[in-house]
Amino acid sequence: MTFKSKFFKRGRWNTNILATIEKGVFIIVDKGDRTILTYEFYMYHLFIAVTIMSAIMATVFQQVWFGIICFLWLGGMNWLIAIFRHKMMLTEIAKEIDNLVNKPK
Repeated sequence: MTFKSKFFKRGRWNTNILATIEKGVFIIVDKGDRTILTYEFYMYHLFIAVTIMSAIMATVFQQVWFGIICFLWLGGMNWLIAIFRHKMMLTEIAKEIDNLVNKPK
């Protein structure tokens, strides 16, 4: 299963868990006695936007270190938040799949 979202789509900057992600891929791999669910997501547009904003801030304040701090804060914090939120989402999806598969008939 895959999904794609548009970076500048209306309503993009809300609390939607997929707001900062432009595409993702869920992969289910059967390993015989167990099934593994993996999830990859891509945040290129976020990092491009953060790089541009950081370069502008470094230029305005004429301090390279200020641009680096802006990049680390904006990009790094958004990345960490996305990882945390998507890890929780993947855990919930895996639990729901487990419940459906192991449900008594």
